[in-house]
Amino acid sequence: MKVQVSDIIAQTLVAANVKRAYGMIGYGVDVLMDSLAQTDIRFINVTNEEAAGFAAGADAQYSGHLGLCLGSTGPGVVHYLNGLYDAHRNGSPVLFIASQVKQNEIGLNAAQEVDVRTIFTPCSCFCEAVQTPEQLPLILGLAMQTAFMKRGVAVVIIPEDMMGMQTEFDKPRYIPHISKSIVMPSHDEIVNMATLINAANKIVIFGGKGCEGAHDKVMSFARKIKAPVGWAYRGKHILDYDNPYPIGMNGLLGDKSCLEAIHECDLLLLLGTDFAFSAFYPDHCKIIQIDINGANLGRRHWIDYGAIGSIEDTLDELAHWTLEKDDDSFARKAAKSYAEVEKHLAKLTVQNNESKHHIYPEYLSGVLNRTIAKDAYIVADIGTPWAYMAKYIESHGTRKLYHSCLHGTMANALSSSIGLQAAFPNSQVVAMCGDGGFTMLMGDVLTLVKEQLPVKIVIFNNGRLDFVALEMKTSGLIDYATDLCNTNFAAFAEAIGMKGIRVEQPGDLQQAIDEAFAHDGPVIVDVVVNPDSLLMPPEITFDMMRNFSEYIWKAFVSGEKKTLKEMLEVNLPRQL
Repeated sequence: MKVQVSDIIAQTLVAANVKRAYGMIGYGVDVLMDSLAQTDIRFINVTNEEAAGFAAGADAQYSGHLGLCLGSTGPGVVHYLNGLYDAHRNGSPVLFIASQVKQNEIGLNAAQEVDVRTIFTPCSCFCEAVQTPEQLPLILGLAMQTAFMKRGVAVVIIPEDMMGMQTEFDKPRYIPHISKSIVMPSHDEIVNMATLINAANKIVIFGGKGCEGAHDKVMSFARKIKAPVGWAYRGKHILDYDNPYPIGMNGLLGDKSCLEAIHECDLLLLLGTDFAFSAFYPDHCKIIQIDINGANLGRRHWIDYGAIGSIEDTLDELAHWTLEKDDDSFARKAAKSYAEVEKHLAKLTVQNNESKHHIYPEYLSGVLNRTIAKDAYIVADIGTPWAYMAKYIESHGTRKLYHSCLHGTMANALSSSIGLQAAFPNSQVVAMCGDGGFTMLMGDVLTLVKEQLPVKIVIFNNGRLDFVALEMKTSGLIDYATDLCNTNFAAFAEAIGMKGIRVEQPGDLQQAIDEAFAHDGPVIVDVVVNPDSLLMPPEITFDMMRNFSEYIWKAFVSGEKKTLKEMLEVNLPRQL
């Protein structure tokens, strides 16, 4: 039986249990949209295709369904690049159907022709063009299977005139085949790792996203070998609760307790983490790394032993070969240090008389942590909102924390919240946005209104690209061109038909957040926060002091004495 190509795609997507598609209607996908309209697949019509890439990636990250994006010919396809780069690097299975110019125009520099394969190959695990209608079912199936198995973006390029063609088709040839195989090191590798662990006296476990589903195994193993447990950012919501010896996060904006423990240990056990910042690895101790992806082994820092395996399966077997340790003094000392860190951070989240005219971002973060639902999905813009989420928002083992981890792009929070709220309509979704990141794709608040997605947007409005300014200061540079020209975002919200609340005084903050979270539609809470509050690293090095002193001197001689005075007045009393 002959079937139209667009109908074959629609039937195959339904068979693969795809629930939602993201994009903008346009030339090249209009015929496909007509076919999708005959199914139960929901189409989320965004205002910028970049937002669709973010949304599909966030959706696929947690829903278990394949994310789907539809790109119209030429510029419509190119607009997706940043959002899909983020989805791919976050390990989200997404199918991108990219339209190309008509078959007889390819290679002739036709209007809107772009080299889709060259553009998207670096940010995909599959990128192929359909040459004939007969190829379509197999290529589409391979793309979806690859996206699921390699956890990334799969791109299928289809000439726009092919969508309306007909070919022989019986029924969809593809359904997802999701393997639940046991993956673990060989017996000899298990014994070798156990030998190193048994010989060590001060062990630190440092885990990441690869520990997903293995929380209980990690904690049981930590208790057995008396090892404190720290985490990379993507492991925070997995490892920061029900933890016998927590030590916090490592990295530039991590916790002193974690950094100290890692530099004091004689064995570092890396579990499911591709922690990217080599400066925060120790140079003095032995390192074991276990990861499901063998390409991660030793990529960031030298290791003494590497093994391929899932964390749950590997720890289950490794536990049989490791000896239970009696001395937990090192683990208790490290956990006590983290308790002191938490005590200091908690102090910064409480309003005091000295700050009665300033809303500090730490205070805003504390209010959010105390108010956000315990099962919420929380997404933060890269920059200071991400840092405040990492430091101040607790996961409780039930909240999901999401951001642009490896890609590190601005403008991800609002757009990702679209996909999270569409995937989880009965859950609270909160977007912690920077003012700079929000304004980059702020047009897609219209998508929230149009699609009736009740996302709560909280804007850290400090009037500058704060994280960039901090990076420049710590490099000894004047923070040139980081100031923003912001509008009243709450008034903007009201103008487009959604609820907006502006907060300028600390005493009004809790009531404003309560009001926003009680509202049954989307809300923008525009919070004017103090721009002089500094994020502190876990350790202040000589280079940092030298560079920051250089910045202070440059600011002084250039006439910014008032700025320096305000920065010192804000931070010295609170950080000491």
